[in-house]
Amino acid sequence: MKRSHLFWSFIVFLVVSGVLFSWIVPLNPDDLSVWFQSLGWLAPILFVLILTFAIVVSQIPNIPIALAGGALFGVIEASVLLLISGVLGSSFCFFVGRYFRGFVLSKIDSDYSFLVSASSRKIGWIVFISRLFPFFPFDIISYASGLTSLKFHHFFVATLFGMIPMILVFAYTGEMLVQGAIWPYVGLALVLTLTIVVPPLFGKRLKKWLE
Repeated sequence: MKRSHLFWSFIVFLVVSGVLFSWIVPLNPDDLSVWFQSLGWLAPILFVLILTFAIVVSQIPNIPIALAGGALFGVIEASVLLLISGVLGSSFCFFVGRYFRGFVLSKIDSDYSFLVSASSRKIGWIVFISRLFPFFPFDIISYASGLTSLKFHHFFVATLFGMIPMILVFAYTGEMLVQGAIWPYVGLALVLTLTIVVPPLFGKRLKKWLE
């Protein structure tokens, strides 16, 4: 099968699986926590698999799953599981992007030539900074990284260490939600707002820096 056919098949798979996932799995943190708890000893394993899958499929929100992990497993165990899921999911996205790199780059215009010309170290810093803030789309950054000259070991290190602060925040917030605290809801509303507002503001500046 041609790479172009595989690419569009993968896009269809993402769309269909995203719809099915949202239909089958509850995406409310409280419902998710109860659902995971009902799985018994399989809960940590399925949590990692489901969150990894959610990272790969862009339209599935990751935050409710992360909060459910904090609510069920507590800060320490949830943080470890979130880190494992993040590394697995982002690495898969990176290698998908790298596999389709030639096809995708042949279809986009010269405005994106910086994807090829920018140094691996510079892009690694961009990935690291993007991981520190939840308003940069985790999965899109991972797929896009595969299209660039970024070496995998730079991507891996940037992702691993960049994720840690927000992982701790989400795990702790999930645990606080179980205790009935109100402030986590305010924080989540702020995060969602920043997710929409911030990326467009930095896009052009990042492109200039990479050129």
